[in-house]
Amino acid sequence: MTGYITFMARASVREQLLDSAVGTFRRRGVQGASVSELAADAGVPKGSVYNHFDDKEALACEVLQRYVAGQGRSALRGAGSAVERLRAHVAHQIARTEASGVTSGCLLGNFASELSGDAYPRLREEVSGAFGEWTDAIADAIAEGQASGEIRSARTPHDLAAWLIASLEGATAYAKATNDLSALNTFVSVAFDTVIA
Repeated sequence: MTGYITFMARASVREQLLDSAVGTFRRRGVQGASVSELAADAGVPKGSVYNHFDDKEALACEVLQRYVAGQGRSALRGAGSAVERLRAHVAHQIARTEASGVTSGCLLGNFASELSGDAYPRLREEVSGAFGEWTDAIADAIAEGQASGEIRSARTPHDLAAWLIASLEGATAYAKATNDLSALNTFVSVAFDTVIA
């Protein structure tokens, strides 16, 4: 066709930074990733980072927010029994870990393991908030399961949810260190055969 020009949509520099930073932070961590490296990996000038984010921590916070938004919490409120929904949610988490490469681990857990002392206070707040919201969402499903008699444990829903997340994150870290998903499979069988039962 003559007279028409086709333009390809190009990702904004901000989007390039956010998309690329996930991989950089997975490989190098927040502490290990320099602003220069984040920019180079995104294929943008170093100054672009500061044009779109206050600093590296602000970029990490937004990357984490996006990661958490993809956690698949909708499965916890979907159809099916409480245990079926919990299994679907955990399966989603494991599939995400497998898709990104088991040695990449969980970005939320990776960030949490780097936080010490007073470094990165805004990121610490984001990580803490993400774990809190995740715990609450799982606790709601567990409470439903307890009310229906499907989950027989007398422990509080919050305690069971916190245990489930801590154990999943620990199994993910173990799988990351050993490059072996079997730790995650073991976690699922122990969690659902003995604890969430």
